[in-house]
Amino acid sequence: MNQHELEQFEHELGFRPRPAARWLSPPELVRTGIKALAAQVFLGFMDNREMQSIFPQRAMDLAEFPPQEQGRWIDFIADLGDGFDATYTMAWALAQPELQVQAAQPGQPPVRLPKSQLLVMGGDEVYPAASERAYEDRLVRPYRAASLPGPAAALLALPGNHDWYDGLTAFERIFCQQAKIGGWQTLQSRGYFAARLTNLEANTVQKTWWLVALDSELGSYIDRPQLQYFEAEVTRHLKPGDAIILCASSPTWEATGTLPDGDPNANNALRYFENHYLLQCTDPATGESTPTGAQIRVRLSGDKHHYARYAQLHEQAGPEDPRREQLLTCGLGGAFLSGARHLSPELLLPPTGSREMVNPAERQRYALAETVFPTPTQERALHWQLANPFSAFFLPWRNPWFSTGLGVVHLACFMFLCTVFSGITGDSYPEALGSGDWVHAVGIVVFLFVVPLLIALLLWLARNARGLVQAGSEASAKSNPMVQPLLIVGLQLLLASAIFTGLIALPWQRNWSAGWITVLLAAVYATVLGAAVGTMVFALHLVFAPPGAVGRLKMTALAYEDGKGFLRMHLRDDGTLVIYPVIADTVVHDWDTGPSTQNQMRPVPADGLPPLRLLENPITVSINGFSTPGGVQ
Repeated sequence: MNQHELEQFEHELGFRPRPAARWLSPPELVRTGIKALAAQVFLGFMDNREMQSIFPQRAMDLAEFPPQEQGRWIDFIADLGDGFDATYTMAWALAQPELQVQAAQPGQPPVRLPKSQLLVMGGDEVYPAASERAYEDRLVRPYRAASLPGPAAALLALPGNHDWYDGLTAFERIFCQQAKIGGWQTLQSRGYFAARLTNLEANTVQKTWWLVALDSELGSYIDRPQLQYFEAEVTRHLKPGDAIILCASSPTWEATGTLPDGDPNANNALRYFENHYLLQCTDPATGESTPTGAQIRVRLSGDKHHYARYAQLHEQAGPEDPRREQLLTCGLGGAFLSGARHLSPELLLPPTGSREMVNPAERQRYALAETVFPTPTQERALHWQLANPFSAFFLPWRNPWFSTGLGVVHLACFMFLCTVFSGITGDSYPEALGSGDWVHAVGIVVFLFVVPLLIALLLWLARNARGLVQAGSEASAKSNPMVQPLLIVGLQLLLASAIFTGLIALPWQRNWSAGWITVLLAAVYATVLGAAVGTMVFALHLVFAPPGAVGRLKMTALAYEDGKGFLRMHLRDDGTLVIYPVIADTVVHDWDTGPSTQNQMRPVPADGLPPLRLLENPITVSINGFSTPGGVQ
């Protein structure tokens, strides 16, 4: 049975299997938009992170979760609580005692990956907006149902922007009260945390792998209580040779080089935290800063629903040198798949200890790895599904009520133009429709729609003339964020003009119940034509739109649920970290039911777990990186 059929067992399951959010469906847009706006407004007056400081929280030591398989295993998953099929497939995979994963290279044997002792959720644990019911249906109960008997693993969660849409209230109740979620035990009492992962004896100096997760709350500044927590629990305990895995709720490093126009300041807040609280330690008495000697070896994030990895470029580094820093984005935990074609092939970040873009020779360079997901070819193939009426991913099929909403907009435009026409000619609505006076109709739409659009185009050309000459029209269009939205509006207005002119030109009969049946029929035609043709025009516009705010809507509109994955990491006894990017190209869409460990019904994949594979060869990261300015290895 599919997800919709599974909903009939809501009472027996204890939760309702939800479909994936349909982001271009007008009701969904309105509901989520209101919550997002409220979050932005009210969080300016009340920051829940500052209130969290009343709850005690120390840096967690995972010694109570003893290592197995010659080291410690950790899972990282982000952007996960959306549609049931994708979310439950990932939960089912995470809960298995062992996974047999196909190697990245053909001909290599499968890789055996035991279950992890720590699950890190990297943000956006629920969609489309946080609430207790949404968490229960989309995350907590599915993960509980997927759990198997056995010792509980640890669970740490970092909030993302969707978790903040209710002010973090539901997140705190789910993750910050040391409750169990099936086979996972929550540990934290705040939205941010730090944990010691391993202690290693090397040359009589004890080295530690740290996991540090920073809550950036809708992209705002880092609050003082959070900084005080990290200063007390992390900064003052870091030692030379310690290695840090830094989790952020958004991969701000990507934004510094995102095409067409990167934001060089996007990573400033994260860089400030790294420099002042991880790489440097300030003496409160003297104000002097000294290097901690620790190094950030891996940065992890979700938020962007793709897989991408940037590796440090260094004059001493070979292609697979384990000393290189790694910057990974893996937001494949359950939400719609998004594109990666906009990523820059290389990032330039400030040098260690600085957040200023200084001399180019001193900048740190990171190269985009060859493997990204989805690939450009996969993206293009998916984009065309939006404009294919025979595809399940055709825009109106995937986003209920979108065409209806667009039809209502075209009806409003038609009635507005009819009103103007009647005011100019003195005709009633029925007389206007039966007049066949398309000349007046063309004059009205030219004056009301075409002329303003031409003026807007000329103003844009005047402002961007130099850019058009220097960089070409496409590059200039990409660099102006208003071009694509205005083009969408312009195309729909031109369509509304064509519909109005065509209906005026038709030879309507005037003797049908005083002509009002004519008006009703014309209104129906305007609505249906606007909905059908307008949707196709919008879908084709999305397909051909360049990178930017509108271009990103391609994958949002698809709500593509397949292609889901996570990172499984192995901290070996020798201090080496090995990262395995695991993906299921298809998620489960066919379900049976069976008993759970609590003697309650639970969903079961009808044909078992889909095949899993590694996106690329395992990534090896040594505990020691290249020499820091302080000389620490």
